[in-house]
Amino acid sequence: MIQSTERRIEPRLPSGFRDLSPEEAAAQKRMIETVCKVYESHGFVPLDTSCVEYYQILVSGHGEGGEKQIYRLCRDEMPTPESALALRFELTASLARYLAHNIDRLPMPFKRYQSGYVWRGERPQRGRFRQFLQFDVDTVGISDPVADAEIVEVIYRSLDALGVPGFEIRISSRSLLAGVARVLGLGAPEAQLEFFRVLDKHDKIGTEKLLALIGAPPSEGGLGLAAGKIELVERILTISGTSDRVMEEASRLLHGPDETARGLREISSILEYLSSAALPHPDYVRVMPSLARGLDYYTGPVFETVVIGQEGFGSVMGGGRYDGLIGHFLGRSIPATGVSMGVDRLLVVLQTLQAFPASGSVCRVVVAVLNPEERPRMYGLASLLRCAGIPSELYMGEGFSFRHQIAYAAQREIPYLLIQGEDERARGIVALRDLRTRTQQELTLEEAVVHLRAQ
Repeated sequence: MIQSTERRIEPRLPSGFRDLSPEEAAAQKRMIETVCKVYESHGFVPLDTSCVEYYQILVSGHGEGGEKQIYRLCRDEMPTPESALALRFELTASLARYLAHNIDRLPMPFKRYQSGYVWRGERPQRGRFRQFLQFDVDTVGISDPVADAEIVEVIYRSLDALGVPGFEIRISSRSLLAGVARVLGLGAPEAQLEFFRVLDKHDKIGTEKLLALIGAPPSEGGLGLAAGKIELVERILTISGTSDRVMEEASRLLHGPDETARGLREISSILEYLSSAALPHPDYVRVMPSLARGLDYYTGPVFETVVIGQEGFGSVMGGGRYDGLIGHFLGRSIPATGVSMGVDRLLVVLQTLQAFPASGSVCRVVVAVLNPEERPRMYGLASLLRCAGIPSELYMGEGFSFRHQIAYAAQREIPYLLIQGEDERARGIVALRDLRTRTQQELTLEEAVVHLRAQ
């Protein structure tokens, strides 16, 4: 045998990226189909946008938080700022660009959902990847909190449909936090955004490190707040709960600027709408005034969802209201609110909990081939089954023993093996073997189809 002198290439996968096995891909597909049904039941329609955008589109309204993570596309020539391209790092910017371009011919409100891959240049860790699938749902054109309440409801219904055993939807408002920032002496827009970014680190670094960072000088990445103001932040971090008492406590502590009152009204209105929703578990929502979310474009209510007992994975669904983002393209404000599901992260969580196991093959039957000369006839038999609506596969392996074919079907998790040797053919029947129960019955082809449809 002639050996190649060419150097063998190691089949490496870049850090932060991953392949999905057939079982994982099937589970992911089933997740998306399940959530699509929830979104469509609320009147949301599908949309698909380009995965490549102009770099300026992606950074518009996102600030430093988004710019640091963007994968740029480089060509031989040096692109101008206007022609530079990049991979999208989320779906919302593409939605804003699409809406701005088509605003005059779209019905309002515009309710859309979209799933698609996004890319972020961040440090990979468990449940966090550089390429991952996002699944967004958004309502555009409605400023009333009813739109925000519906987003919270579809979060609940989506996770409930997926069988998540326990989860918590946290709610806050950027309006409320803007008022808090003003009380802290951080009235300038840039200072407020920095305050939001620091608060967003709470889950990652903990309360002690967060308070130390808030008191650290700006030269060290902190906010430079005095001890009395740090104490106020510490008290805000402790406000969290599901009862009316929590809203009363927040009102007493955070009274003052108009933004704070507006934020509290936003949260109260959302809770009022949700109280009339036909949801079986009323305590799934937790008011958490310290919740900020990291992106700069949020303007009102913000949402974040964690799976109980799996908080270390971080948020599995997050979003909020972004009334100013589309205005970057139109020059006028267009109200919008929505949430994004991290499909890959949620799938890892569900696999950890064994709450959403991968399903077997969609195929129901392997049509056996007893010898190679019979393969064309059995190919036609498999085709007849498919025409009758039974997902079927012809055995194409090299080993023609029952052992080989049963092992193949079992490995693929296909429950039935259909056999028609010379004897069965002469009698006008087929043998249908159930590989789960290890039983076998003789049926006409029509009877086999009826049996398989009933399973």
